[in-house]
Amino acid sequence: MTSFLIDANPLLRYLIADIPAQASQTEALLKKAARHEIEAVLSPLVVAEVVFTLTKSYSWPKAKVCDVLLQFAASPHISIVHRDQLGTSINLFKQHSLSFIDCLLLADARHTHRRIFTFDRRLKSLSDPQ
Repeated sequence: MTSFLIDANPLLRYLIADIPAQASQTEALLKKAARHEIEAVLSPLVVAEVVFTLTKSYSWPKAKVCDVLLQFAASPHISIVHRDQLGTSINLFKQHSLSFIDCLLLADARHTHRRIFTFDRRLKSLSDPQ
C-alpha cells in the first residue's frame, strides 16, 4: 500500500477551499485513505504549520482551528504520528495562552513524564508537577 505524508499546503487547501482543484485532490486522497487504498499520514510538525498559518495568515479564531484539528486527530482513516500527544496539544492550545509549539512540547512532557527546562514562566508553571 502506498503511504503519503500530508504536507501543510494540501491540508490548508482542503480546510480553506480557496483553490477548489487542490481542495478536491486532497479530499480524493482522504477518501482513498478511508477506503484503505492508501495510507495518509499526518505529522504534528505539519499541524503546527497549519495552526500558525490559519491563525496568523487567515485570522481563524483559535477555537475554530482547534475544533477542526481535533476532528482530524480523531479520524481513524488518517495515521497520525503521536496521535494522543497531538490531541493533548490541541486541547492545551485551546485552553491556554501558549504557542502551539509550546503545547506540543508540554504534551510530550506530560505523555513521557518528563519536565521541561525553560525560562518561559507560563510553560514552566504548567509543566512542573503540581
